[in-house]
Amino acid sequence: MLFLSILAAFAHVSLLLLAEHEYNWLEELLQVVHIDRDHLRDTVTMIAVTLPTVALAMQGLKALYEWRRLRLAYHDQAQAIDRVKVRLQDIIDGRLKDGVPRELAFQRLVLRAEELFAAELHQWYVLVRAESMSA
Repeated sequence: MLFLSILAAFAHVSLLLLAEHEYNWLEELLQVVHIDRDHLRDTVTMIAVTLPTVALAMQGLKALYEWRRLRLAYHDQAQAIDRVKVRLQDIIDGRLKDGVPRELAFQRLVLRAEELFAAELHQWYVLVRAESMSA
């Protein structure tokens, strides 16, 4: 949307510059597509004024809902950590129902916990990187 806004602004400036000069090819083009020069200028002006506002509103909504997405992601992360905690307690207490040896179950649990923390670190990296790029 921001790209369209910039494109419309460029078209608007170009049209204003071309309107000051007499270009036969522009007149011929407008006659081929059956558009009046004033109507085209008014339409491009309206688009150039409206699109940046719409783009900013969409960016605002995206920022608003980004926190909702992060909240859901952290909720899922917290539940996964709770499952690791419960599984660790099962290993300590010897309540392994799947018949896996304790040592192997513990190794798997450690790998799962490392995956969770690596995903958390990656998410923070992406968030901090996005913040530093927008500043």
